[in-house]
Amino acid sequence: ALVYDVEKYVEEFHPAGLRWNYAKGCKQETWKGFVPEMIPPHSHPLADYQAMIKGPVADLVLASKPFGGRLLEQAEQIDVVFRAQYAMIQAAAKRRRPENPSGLKMLVMSSMHEIAVVMNVVAETPPESPFHDHIALVGELMALMAWCVVTEVTAATYVRDLLPLLRSLSAKLVATHGGDGADYGFLHERWADAYDRLAASLVLYVGRFHYNALTFDADYEVGEVEEYMARKELGAMMERLRDANKGVAWESKGMRWAKKA
Repeated sequence: ALVYDVEKYVEEFHPAGLRWNYAKGCKQETWKGFVPEMIPPHSHPLADYQAMIKGPVADLVLASKPFGGRLLEQAEQIDVVFRAQYAMIQAAAKRRRPENPSGLKMLVMSSMHEIAVVMNVVAETPPESPFHDHIALVGELMALMAWCVVTEVTAATYVRDLLPLLRSLSAKLVATHGGDGADYGFLHERWADAYDRLAASLVLYVGRFHYNALTFDADYEVGEVEEYMARKELGAMMERLRDANKGVAWESKGMRWAKKA
């Protein structure tokens, strides 16, 4: 009985390894209960992931279009990878954590297959090929996508530790292909910027909603996504309005306004 109790305790509070920060480690691993100070209003595990697909992922695809060819195919495959992982997160939210590694393997198999497609292209691209450096960098991004199968450290620690490496490789790409003296250097810089924003977005997402590991048996519903997406879009519109009206002093009566001196 004692062994059983210890096993259940470890599964509940230390699923990815011993948590060193007990103040956070003692909290529930669910979206609404874990590190609430890190989660802004109108956030949702599924809605935020959808926003990442529609935002940073789409931006990287767009930045890859001027280059075309194999690089564009890789960028479009990244979109496939993210959508497969979205389906995985949805499925995990509806079920209990698997009791053995084979159960987790079955859950992540689809997204891992799509990642393998990307990695095969990286392996098959010779160094002298156009945009080889970009394609290799896409392969490094796939290492970040493996956060859901990490067991030695927390998922948040894993992605956070990888981010500086990805940024340094991106900066090296810009130094090699960007700049005013390079052919279409601004296109390479725009691509690297989209790449950096996507990597940072994923790190932030994992830290907010899957800090220790992929969240199972969550207290949210798929049907909530549309409501949260609408709130996020409204919030983004309000933020744009605030930016557009910086320096304007508004008065409530008669909606009079005057530029601040």
